[in-house]
Amino acid sequence: MNRSSIARLAIAMALVLPAAGQATELWHLAPGEAGFTEHPAQVKGPMTREQTVARDAEEAQRMAARGLRWNQLYGVWQPVGAAGRPAISFTREQKRAEEAEEFRQMAAKGYRWNQLYSTYQYVGPAK
Repeated sequence: MNRSSIARLAIAMALVLPAAGQATELWHLAPGEAGFTEHPAQVKGPMTREQTVARDAEEAQRMAARGLRWNQLYGVWQPVGAAGRPAISFTREQKRAEEAEEFRQMAAKGYRWNQLYSTYQYVGPAK
């Protein structure tokens, strides 16, 4: 290693180590208007890791007994249908009919669907 690579490594460590040391505190400095950010989840709680894992496993068993499954993507409990798939309470045709009815109701109020922004825009009273 030459001197410049050692100097770059020292500078990088000087910048990274203070931030890593603050990671377990309730709040630490951050850019922005407030100047700090809070992370209550990073503060050590009264339970050990084993107790937390046991509590989560117990909750998962309780919810599975009620016919629910944790959806990791959306972060919610969902009902489980046949073959372990999420239960769907409507068909594709029912969903399309529901959307068409919503479009008709919004058009009557003076709104139109903006596909670019996936929202309704007010354009005035319907004629």
